[in-house]
Amino acid sequence: MGAQVSKFSQRARLSSNGSLAPSSPQQQAQPSPNPSHATVSSRTERKERHVSNMTSGSGSSPAGHDPLLRYFLPAQPGEVTEGSRLTMQQYYLLKQSFKTNFMGITPDGLAAGSRVLDAGTATGLWLAEMERDFPASKYFAVDLTVNLWPDTELMNSSRSVNVVESHSLGRLPFNDGSFDYVHEQTQLYITSQDNWPHVINEFARVLKPGGYVDIVELDPFPVIAPTPLVAGFLSRLLPQMLSTGFDLRGASRVADFVEASGQFTDVQVIRRTAAMGWDGRLSELWLLHLKEGYLGLRNAFSFAIRPNMTAPPSEQEYARFMDAFFEDCANGQAYCNAFRVTARKK
Repeated sequence: MGAQVSKFSQRARLSSNGSLAPSSPQQQAQPSPNPSHATVSSRTERKERHVSNMTSGSGSSPAGHDPLLRYFLPAQPGEVTEGSRLTMQQYYLLKQSFKTNFMGITPDGLAAGSRVLDAGTATGLWLAEMERDFPASKYFAVDLTVNLWPDTELMNSSRSVNVVESHSLGRLPFNDGSFDYVHEQTQLYITSQDNWPHVINEFARVLKPGGYVDIVELDPFPVIAPTPLVAGFLSRLLPQMLSTGFDLRGASRVADFVEASGQFTDVQVIRRTAAMGWDGRLSELWLLHLKEGYLGLRNAFSFAIRPNMTAPPSEQEYARFMDAFFEDCANGQAYCNAFRVTARKK
């Protein structure tokens, strides 16, 4: 399927001055890394900051897309739960957790006018807010579908955000060196371990030298399982998902792929911990968000609620199990982690 372009709620074509990449094979070669730049720092040299306890104070693929591209959460028209979950996660919880919408690139750079790509734009609210705060910059986005975008006043007030219905597991539909800043958020459920190197290389390809990548990923599972019920579920779920190529605990390892690409320097990682329902209102919202995500993943997760299952549980049985799972997490003071990786292209 060809790339579909929209300008929020109105369909539009990207301008001819450097948006969609040419399709000829001669123009698809990736640029070679510049050997004159310093090498990427090692993992032990990488700066890592940890701020503890940030909570203080049916899978589907959109029709027409590659059937091998697995997205475990709903993404079809009218599925309000998934849209509201992504809105809470991307527009509130993660912004509140990291106290900012962006890292790497400077406010002065955005205010002066930069080219920004949001890879996996989901509801589009991150883009809309960035465009409102830094109107001199030019904004582009890709995602599997724009079905999750709400038709809100904030979205419709945007002047110039161009959206391509595409995905980063293929070749991004932009020319080499098109952007000053690439932002990506919560793509673990669509990006297999084998695909992460390609995704990082595509981000590097479309970035200008000196441009920044900013990747935010959530590990949605409790770091310490507080009860046998929680521990048993995770022990059945995570190895099976890993055997299919998806490391759902891979948020902490995204920086390794960035470094291994050899195309970035100044790699930094920030980790935030989120209490799961036991430390105030924000932690309660985190618990609600995570529970909605697990419920949306019933088709992918249901096999793990009991050992040696021979038939999938009913929707009601699965929901009851998740009630008990998250009650145990809250009572056992469980927490999960979010990671933000920033780096500058050589």
